[in-house]
Formats: sequence, structure tokens, C-alpha cells
Amino acid sequence: MLKFFRNIFGSDANSKHVAPPTISEIELKTIRELNVDAAISAHENWKVRLGTFLAGKSTEDLRPEIICFDNRCDLGKWLHGSAKEQLGKYTSFQQLVAEHKSFHYHASNVVSLTQAGKIEDAEKLLDSSFKMSSERVIKFLRDLS
Repeated sequence: MLKFFRNIFGSDANSKHVAPPTISEIELKTIRELNVDAAISAHENWKVRLGTFLAGKSTEDLRPEIICFDNRCDLGKWLHGSAKEQLGKYTSFQQLVAEHKSFHYHASNVVSLTQAGKIEDAEKLLDSSFKMSSERVIKFLRDLS
């Protein structure tokens, strides 16, 4: 868990002597509110869902105007709720929020492009920007556990 908070401190060569931040009991409790494994699984599953949608085999009603909101999934509710209040001061948390927002933005655009018949563009986005955002969100989440 401290890895999540150390990321920003360990990234600067001059910061080797900086002690990792002390995490309060309230912050630890806030982190434990999130089911990290479920959040990782849900976000990993989006690539499959979007791939199925791209292939025209999805039975889901995927709407870009809904997917674009990063505060409606369980992780988003946590990020924009109690976690923001308790952890918002940490750079790593801010980076997770930004990357999660990017994840939803790219997922929404994959659906929009697919609906517009721009399958090749949607596939490129799925395999580039979406994939990178997804990997970053998952890395941040793993660092939390």
C-alpha cells in the first residue's frame, strides 16, 4: 500500500532521502473501503466488453454519453467520494483520478467511433490510448493493495 504513496517520492533522484509519508488511520480505513481486486477486474473486463462491441457481438446497451462519466462505477464513486476527502492531497491519488477519467474518456470514444462505423479507428484507440490508460489505472490500484 505504501508503494502507492511512495511513487511520487521515489521518482526524483534527489528525493532518496525523503521519508515516505505517514498515513493516518482514517486514510488507511478509506483505502480499505475499496475492493481493489473487484475494481481491477471490472476495469480489465472493459477491454473484453469493448472488443465484443467492436465485433458486433455485444448484447449490451453501451452509451458513450454514460460511459464518459468517471464517477458512476464503483471505483469512480470511491475516488470522488470519501477517498477524495481523505487522499486528495496525495499526488499519486490525483494521478489515479486523472488516469481513471482518461480511461472512461477513451472507452466512451471507442463506443462512439464504433457507432459511427469507424471500426478501424475504434480498434486503434482500443489498442493504444485506452490500453495505456487501463494499464495505468490497474497499476495504481495494485499499488494500493
